[in-house]
Amino acid sequence: MATVSPLAKYKLVFLGDQSVGKTSIITRFMYDKFDNTYQATIGIDFLSKTMYLEDRTVRLQLW
Repeated sequence: MATVSPLAKYKLVFLGDQSVGKTSIITRFMYDKFDNTYQATIGIDFLSKTMYLEDRTVRLQLW
């Protein structure tokens, strides 16, 4: 019987001044797109992405 490796979970927090591209970096990584229209992020937002790296599954939470 094959063993299932546990899901590794990591949280990445993006910090920086306003209008420097934090949301743009996250959007590019998550959706592989870039939006030229600027909308300020109000409050806190996060996204999750599950990735398969070599022989294990990793879940990233991007804040």
